[in-house]
Amino acid sequence: MRLGVVSMSIFDLKRYLDLFDAVCESKFGRTYDFRKLERKFTDVRKGKPLQAQQVMAVFDSEVTPFARYWAVPNRHEVERRLKTHPVILLLDDPARVVRAVLDVVDHVDTASLILRCVHPSEFAVYSVPVVNLVRVPAAPPIQHYLAYCAELKEWGQHFGLQTVAEADTALWTFHQKTIAGNNDQFSFAELNLFENDEWVQRRRAQLSIRPLIEKYGAIGLARVLIDTDTRLAAMLASEQFERLLELRGTGVKGLAACSSVSDKLKLLLRADRIAMVEYVELKDAVKVRNKAVHSAAPPRAEELENMIDIVERICGLWRQSPHVSGRHSPKAQAAVVR
Repeated sequence: MRLGVVSMSIFDLKRYLDLFDAVCESKFGRTYDFRKLERKFTDVRKGKPLQAQQVMAVFDSEVTPFARYWAVPNRHEVERRLKTHPVILLLDDPARVVRAVLDVVDHVDTASLILRCVHPSEFAVYSVPVVNLVRVPAAPPIQHYLAYCAELKEWGQHFGLQTVAEADTALWTFHQKTIAGNNDQFSFAELNLFENDEWVQRRRAQLSIRPLIEKYGAIGLARVLIDTDTRLAAMLASEQFERLLELRGTGVKGLAACSSVSDKLKLLLRADRIAMVEYVELKDAVKVRNKAVHSAAPPRAEELENMIDIVERICGLWRQSPHVSGRHSPKAQAAVVR
């Protein structure tokens, strides 16, 4: 999923694609023509079965540097597997394509080398340096690899690269020139541009925070953030608390005119939207909310934990039945007893 707002970048990833040959020359003493290798798989892209000689070409030290980092498959075993189960790699279903190559080689990272050559528009080399740069959340191997490739497509589109493989190549080159480089002034300057690039940081935040919101909701995210940033957690919990009070007060005359959260709470009690026992607990939540919003010092972690417990236990039920009286709602009464 792409970000809805386009962010400008101070970091130029695309230029690292042009530095790939120089890095290979420095690191390996030679360059590699991946476009030429990709042309060897033209018939496979059109639906012809994958051949053993094509698989082995990916690991040819005269063609790629891959054999320096990955174990070379046994040719006889590759031939046996391809003869037993011919592999068609038409790009109809990416997960099926990955599984098909895994019938030939046993590991996703090894399979990625073949996939990158067959379909460079959709697949990349599954390498630790690039995985660490883009920070795709953990998942089972095939799902993680597909998410990694999808994320690289986002990077490619943003930075003007034509394929997923190009995005991977540019990021690998960046890693070699900076993190794995000489720690010189160039490396520090480029790393600084990368780490401070707004788009890069927004992508990383989206990948790390979105799964938490989807799994736990905003109020659950507030709980997760307590030990990281108590004030931010408090503000998030307070905002969710107020939203739920507004939801509970839907249709209650005069709610919009209330000047404070405490006044809203009193009005909800008079309107029979909450029970007295709930009102007493929610007043404690309001105190923590007020401290979060108005005090120079944020609430203590224990106070915030208690507030979130109250909001989840009492207010969370309002999403299902926002207009049912708290005084007479069996669910609300059960929540109070718990």
